[in-house]
Amino acid sequence: MKKSFLNQFANYLIDNDLLSQEVKIILPSKRAIIFLKQELLNLIDKSAFLPQFFSIEAFTQNLTDLKLLDAIHLQFELFEVYKTIIPLKNQDSFEKFIEWAPIVLQDFNDLDSYLADADKLLNNLSALKRLENWFPNQEPTDLSINYLKFFETLNLLYKKFYQKLIDKQQAYQGLIYREAVNNLSIYINNFNGKLLFAGFNALNKAEEIIIQELLAHEKAELFWDIDQTFINANHPASKFINHYKSTWSYYQQKPFNWISSEFENLKSISIIGASKQVAQLKIAGELIDEIAKTSPKLNTTALVLGDERLLNVALESLPKSVENVNITMGYALQNTPLASLFINLFKANLTALKFEKSNAFYYKDFEAIWNHPYILKSLPKQKNDIISFIKKNNFDFVDYHNFVLTKLIDASNIDFVFENTGNNLIPFIENCIKLINILKEDSSFSELEKEQLYRFYNLFLELDSLEKDYHYIADLKTLYHFYLNLLRNEKLFFRGEPLNGLQIMGLLETRALDFENLIITSVNEGILPAAKSSQSFLPFEIKKTYGLPTYEERDCIYAYHFFRLLQRAKNIYLIYNTEVDDFVASEKSRYISQLELLKPKEFTSKIAISNIESKMLQPIEIVVNNTIKNRFETLALEGLSPSAIGQFLKNPIDFYYSKILQIKDLESIDENIALNTFGTIIHDSLCNLYTPLLNTPITKAHLENSIKNIDQILKANTYKSYQNGSIEFGKNKLYFEMAKHYINKLFQHEIKLIDKGHKIKIIALETKLLATINVEGIPYPINLKGIADRIDSFDGKLRIIDYKTGTVELQQLKIKDFKVLGENEKYAKALQLLIYAYLYDNTQVEKQPFEAGIISFKKLNNYIFKLNFGKDNLNPDNELTQARLNEFEPILHDLLRAIFNTKSFIEKIENNEHY
Repeated sequence: MKKSFLNQFANYLIDNDLLSQEVKIILPSKRAIIFLKQELLNLIDKSAFLPQFFSIEAFTQNLTDLKLLDAIHLQFELFEVYKTIIPLKNQDSFEKFIEWAPIVLQDFNDLDSYLADADKLLNNLSALKRLENWFPNQEPTDLSINYLKFFETLNLLYKKFYQKLIDKQQAYQGLIYREAVNNLSIYINNFNGKLLFAGFNALNKAEEIIIQELLAHEKAELFWDIDQTFINANHPASKFINHYKSTWSYYQQKPFNWISSEFENLKSISIIGASKQVAQLKIAGELIDEIAKTSPKLNTTALVLGDERLLNVALESLPKSVENVNITMGYALQNTPLASLFINLFKANLTALKFEKSNAFYYKDFEAIWNHPYILKSLPKQKNDIISFIKKNNFDFVDYHNFVLTKLIDASNIDFVFENTGNNLIPFIENCIKLINILKEDSSFSELEKEQLYRFYNLFLELDSLEKDYHYIADLKTLYHFYLNLLRNEKLFFRGEPLNGLQIMGLLETRALDFENLIITSVNEGILPAAKSSQSFLPFEIKKTYGLPTYEERDCIYAYHFFRLLQRAKNIYLIYNTEVDDFVASEKSRYISQLELLKPKEFTSKIAISNIESKMLQPIEIVVNNTIKNRFETLALEGLSPSAIGQFLKNPIDFYYSKILQIKDLESIDENIALNTFGTIIHDSLCNLYTPLLNTPITKAHLENSIKNIDQILKANTYKSYQNGSIEFGKNKLYFEMAKHYINKLFQHEIKLIDKGHKIKIIALETKLLATINVEGIPYPINLKGIADRIDSFDGKLRIIDYKTGTVELQQLKIKDFKVLGENEKYAKALQLLIYAYLYDNTQVEKQPFEAGIISFKKLNNYIFKLNFGKDNLNPDNELTQARLNEFEPILHDLLRAIFNTKSFIEKIENNEHY
């Protein structure tokens, strides 16, 4: 690589003997300062004092006596001012205030950084909002009035806030810039050295004025880094520097330093499309491995992450050939395992508050805490599998301390973690700090984990301090919001040698740096450059009028950083995502298209194909041994139900797993009443309500009396089937009310039938039916069993009735040919009814025709859907005669033979389309 910008600047310092003078050097970033120091050390061959180095923010702060406050403390200070200017009845709560306060602070920061006339701007903003919300001949709503009042108070809020911070000698960055400009003449009169600014691009208005004044008084020199390709083409990357070059009076007489011509040098540019975000980093790892073969130390190689959230994936994708790596960006503390632990603690307490549980956690929250790796490490080995116990008993909420008292859980020194502290903030914070102190004593923790513990310790101390100093955090929900705000801005910074090995950085960290080998990922629209959206109360037109930055300026800033980085690079790899991934666009960045126009002969483009080994699914193979054969025989002895036969027809593999191998589903908690449980509750409740009416002609009075008992009986059966569950809220409440509605509607329908003169008599409820059948080709008898929900008499006609909470269609019970029952699962409901009828008929000495049907609670207006053997639904034939049952019997035998003849059963499974 030819001379880097910082190398050129270092040579200029030495050649002009500037190091022996009183010099202060201002660079865009701390990383640039480190690299410049190294360049100077490489060039200086004798002892020398290095000058002072500053970032632009640190330099401007030195022009004032103000202390920079962090974003969280600024919000608290702003709220104090807000309370003094807004009447109490119109004030937002602190929780609501902090939703919009960061946006206001950013807007205040922008208008001060760009030295806008705040009074004029905010008054114009208020007038603009009044015009936008003005409708003649229409009374404004309360919402629009409050909306306008908000903008009317912004000016006063700004003035009071500004003065409050000045009085306390505190500031946000924009305020520091404005005050630095005010103090500039004093600084110029008292400073006798030289200020050297290097590597800058987009300056805010305050920085422009400061630098121009220093240049005019010959107190400064300024060194740009821009290529003539972009200057001559008026490219967006040169927008700001072209503006300064043409408008600053300083450059009417002085030379413009420096315009380079490095971009025109021959480069190898590879454009690589990769499927999904992770694949990009895998490709980057392969490229690094190739580069390491010719340049093992990788000192001139940088991996630039367009999307910094992919740092963890980048680290996991590094090849073994990387010996040293320097990470300039921090690893977000919110992505660490400890962050998830404390988030789980917040959520557990917040959920308990929501459901007014003073001594218990919601089971999912409890499980998340209990199974967290750091908690498992700290708990003593338990004699009971408490999670299985909770699921088995269907606990919605878990009282940990009750489990300890009953010896289900062994006590430990972290039992306080499971305390429900409610809205008592200090005890909650103290518990978190206490947990950190216990965890740090674990000798198995790595240095990285200990560093994480230390950072979280400081974070909770800060929360504790904020609450004690301001007393604005009224409840746990607000505390949680602030915890997330703090966490979002906290990063773990990696220790290492910053100048050796591969550099991993974000685009902003590359300012003023140059690399020979450059790999940039996520070169997609919406990332490079970033999407247009930005949170602000200041409309685009206001910003343009008063010279504040908009997305247009931000796009040019990204363009400068991107193309400047390419100027001196020799081997460039730009990787973009070809597919939509987590709502991230798959369109390659406009920068790639621009680069193709600028360097048409120097790039290659390809789409990377993932090297994924494709494996064909192997057909299922079942070995029939004596154990399997015995299981079939046991099943025949235990009895086969109509629902099991239906399962076989629908999916024989599921039947095999559940009935033959007896593989059960994993236990889980039914936090909402399951559909099968819902059906059981209705069945049991109807049985209880109808039982007193057995073998008695039902009257209207009977049913009206039963309706009065629905609520009580339904609750009893709900708690019987849904143990430890609650029906007081949420979906369960809806399910309960739905069940009550269904039963009530059935009774009301039967009252109408009785009123019309129909006769109803309940003969049996939940009747167990059983028949032993000998099937040709099966060496053992088969027990067929079932439970008929209801057997009754309607106007003297016997009926077998099955209750269904799901939907039933007439066509599902229309039978033209019995053969379809064994071939099409669509007729599973008809098959079930016929089996009930067949079993019932086997118990009768005197055979007589009867009917079978389904009462569908979703279609109670139809009352009952009956088996129909007629030509169509308009001319039904519902009678189950002996002849029809005799016709059905061989079909039933064929079905049982298909199940219990192991050879044909296995053939059906191995050829099953559901596999």
